[in-house]
Amino acid sequence: MKITLEALQVIEAIARCGTFGLAGEELHKAPSSLSYVVQKLESDLGVTVFDRSGLRVRLTRTGALLVEEGRQLLRIAHELEARARRVETGWETELKIAVDAILPFDILTPMITAFHAENPYTRLLFSQEMLGGTWQALVSNHVDLVIGAVGDAPVVQGLFSVPVGDLESVFVVAPGHPLAEMAEPIECATLWQHQFAEIGARHELAAMSAALVEGQKQINVPTLQAKEAVLLAGIACGYLPRCMAVRHIAGGQLVQKRLCEERPARTLHLAWSGKEPGPALSWWLDRKETLIASVRESLALGS
Repeated sequence: MKITLEALQVIEAIARCGTFGLAGEELHKAPSSLSYVVQKLESDLGVTVFDRSGLRVRLTRTGALLVEEGRQLLRIAHELEARARRVETGWETELKIAVDAILPFDILTPMITAFHAENPYTRLLFSQEMLGGTWQALVSNHVDLVIGAVGDAPVVQGLFSVPVGDLESVFVVAPGHPLAEMAEPIECATLWQHQFAEIGARHELAAMSAALVEGQKQINVPTLQAKEAVLLAGIACGYLPRCMAVRHIAGGQLVQKRLCEERPARTLHLAWSGKEPGPALSWWLDRKETLIASVRESLALGS
């Protein structure tokens, strides 16, 4: 291969610094050494990298291409070196974390910042799950850690979990919805006559929708934010987490109604596999009390 990482590093530094002399100072090499590397690259490829006709060298079109693409290769090489060093010391190359959609992601940013300050080389891969998807991601080994898994843990050997807080949901409708002025508590027979908004398919909701009755009209939406939009528009009635609904209730965009059969609060969990955790996962588990406090604070916003 005629293009070396050293040559890419040299031409990138020259292009950024503007002169061979300044680039040499940055790379701790003599300008003549850099000139040799550039001339060899030009000779090997049969191209001209720099236009040397002015006081400051300028990239040719070919040189600009080499610098632009070369920067990506240099970045990948630096990351590979760093990850190799981390593997040698036992740190995971990546850590996969699933977060339930009910939780605002910004509660995690202080911990992400602290983690990267101590270990910038383990790649954090976050995913968002909802309903039973959070547990399923862990059971199927698609993630290493879940934050905010809803409901009881599956009966699976080697699964560890700790409760992080209770998720309370409230039944709401838009002010113009027919149920808004209905006497409380609203009977199930009355509720059956109105379209109910839920996330996911009906079979996914069997254990989670206490107020849903067989045959009820239903609109299924893909996300919690979509459900919020449907409820605000008065298209359907349904439950929202209290921490999410409280501002809409206070602002008059939604009306909270009591039902004859309310949905019980559900416990959120922090969970992980029982296999021996690596240093990166251990870092997060060592700080699980901080995670729990952050989750509980976000849930308390609706109290």
